Amino acid sequence: MKDSNWKKLVGIGSVSPCLQFEDKLIHQGHITVKSLCKKYKAAFKGVNLTRGPFEELMVSLDQDKVKQWQEAANNAASQRGDALDIYTFSMEKGS
Repeated sequence: MKDSNWKKLVGIGSVSPCLQFEDKLIHQGHITVKSLCKKYKAAFKGVNLTRGPFEELMVSLDQDKVKQWQEAANNAASQRGDALDIYTFSMEKGS
C-alpha cells in the first residue's frame, strides 16, 4: 500500500493534468491522473450538492461571527501549527 501511494505521489508532477471537456474529465493513460480526475469529479459534485444548504446557513448566522471565523481560518491556513487547533472539536461535559 505504501509503495503504491509513493508511486502515485512521485508521479503526480510527471503526468498531464486533467482536462475537462463538456461534462467529462479526460485523462491520459496514467493511474495517478485517472485517480485524481475521479476524485476531482466527486469533489466537484459534492460542492454543487452542498452549495445551497451552505448559503442558507450563512444567511442565518451572525455576520460578525462569520467574519471572526473567516479571519481565524485564514490565520490557521497561514500560520499552521497550533493555529490549526481551531478545527479541533471539543465539547464541555455536562454537570
